[in-house]
Amino acid sequence: MMKNSHPRHRTSLIHHMVLITLTCLLFSAPAAAQETPIPLLRFPTQSLTAGQSASLFAYYHNETIEILPLSPPPSLMLELINHSGTTRLLDAHATTETPMVELLPGQFYRLEYQLALPQDLSAILDVRLAEYPDAITRINVEPALHLAEAANAGDGNGSATVTYRSLKDMESLYQSYTADLFTYEPIYFLVGSDPSKSTFQLSFKYRLLNRSGTLSQKYPWLSGLFFAYTQTSFWDLDSDSIPFNDTSYKPQLMFQTENLSRLDAMAGFFVRSGLSHESNGRDGSSSRSTNYFYLKPMAVFYHQASRLGIMISPKFLVYVNNEDDTNPDLPDYRGHVELETRIGRAHSLMLTTNLRFARKGTSVQTDLTYPIDRLIGNNLNVYLHLQYSNSLAESLVDYKERSEVFRLGLSFFR
Repeated sequence: MMKNSHPRHRTSLIHHMVLITLTCLLFSAPAAAQETPIPLLRFPTQSLTAGQSASLFAYYHNETIEILPLSPPPSLMLELINHSGTTRLLDAHATTETPMVELLPGQFYRLEYQLALPQDLSAILDVRLAEYPDAITRINVEPALHLAEAANAGDGNGSATVTYRSLKDMESLYQSYTADLFTYEPIYFLVGSDPSKSTFQLSFKYRLLNRSGTLSQKYPWLSGLFFAYTQTSFWDLDSDSIPFNDTSYKPQLMFQTENLSRLDAMAGFFVRSGLSHESNGRDGSSSRSTNYFYLKPMAVFYHQASRLGIMISPKFLVYVNNEDDTNPDLPDYRGHVELETRIGRAHSLMLTTNLRFARKGTSVQTDLTYPIDRLIGNNLNVYLHLQYSNSLAESLVDYKERSEVFRLGLSFFR
């Protein structure tokens, strides 16, 4: 156990932060601000099926005589218009990361998006960008799950049973809002160098309001409202009964902005804020709980040629209604300021560091992840995950103790 931060430890943290800052400067030389070109929309096929996912390609063309910095949006808001003029709004999401690129004069840049076609679509539709009505194309959407073919195979009056290709196809009839469910914090299972300090974490966030609904259309910022939930468990794998030592339950209500960056040197700038609760679900003297408001700006830099990305994200916390009976001094161990940094290449090695600055000492957690399919073939969709933690208040029940441990395992979202 370590009781206080060592001065040499603090010096290494400062060196780490300086190195990240210098790397940011190296890969983010400023360029003159220019307008993003309106993309040309094209579907690989003009005949699509309702209830299925469809690919859409957006072509960006530099029609100027100068090099044009381009930061494609991660999603496109589309208007689908039928022959009677009825309009539906759908989101198309990029299938890959959307880094900043530089287009030479006359050069095209193509980016693939995916959109989920609703089950009840069946018509020839005009598709255009909500923001740029002149960017338009046309598609023919067939009835869901080849209903026409199934009807022809029946008694001729359309009464034949529809054959669903997968369980997901059938579930989609009842699960209308899965497109609004997202991953949030990392999801992992890690075994500690001391097995009694093993851990796993689950996390998700859920968009509360329909982006195509009347409220979000009138007040677009409302589509940034989310409910999020993270559960972190500390598992004693060294004991015969392998009990859980402690579990933190962390629901929160949060708001997240779209990309606010107006700088060519910065691929993305986002702000996340919210009200978070954390407790361990126990009673008596082992009960721990707290609440806090937080503000978390996120600056993202990306170098297209090297595929190297960097994120710098401080977090500021204000505690409210902290449990004064069993953990009155928790803020002294957790702190009011945190700093998260990420550096790594797309679908490759990534290093994430989380620092917490508190009156009782500094805490650090470092996570190194690498896609396993780059090591042993292209079959497993998981990351090899190495974690080092030297932290106060890593678990709520022992928040006054400093824990130092290496962990190794798998993560499903990093």
